[in-house]
Order: sequence, then C-alpha cells, then structure tokens
Amino acid sequence: MTSGATDNLALPGDVLKLKETMNNYYKNLTYFLFDGGHELTEVEIKAIKDSL
Repeated sequence: MTSGATDNLALPGDVLKLKETMNNYYKNLTYFLFDGGHELTEVEIKAIKDSL
C-alpha cells in the first residue's frame, strides 16, 4: 500500500489504519509513505516492484 504525505483524498493516517486492519488477513502487506499527493509516481511504482 502507498500513500502521499499531502494526499487530501486518502489521508495517510487513514491508509495506515487500513493497512493495520488488513494485516489480520494479509501478513505480507507493506506500506510506503511518499512525498506528494494522490498521484502515482515512478518512485512509487519502483518501490512496489522492488517489494514484490
């Protein structure tokens, strides 16, 4: 899971809470916080690829 520090649509704190809840069902779930907003960046794509 990823979120942007300045995301106004999916607040980073809410995404982190969702990740913690989903950890009960998905043990290998990871969370990344990036600079930026709601957009998907190349840095995020690389981090996701590297974590797989």
